[in-house]
Amino acid sequence: MSALEPHIVDRDRTTGWIEVICGSMFSGKTEELIRRL
Repeated sequence: MSALEPHIVDRDRTTGWIEVICGSMFSGKTEELIRRL
């Protein structure tokens, strides 16, 4: 199976998400990450 083929998702599992925090150096990424925890 290639990465582009559709696949069946187990609907019984708890779903989650990924959020990306990006920015230049010293722009507050670490503070934002800590705030979200």
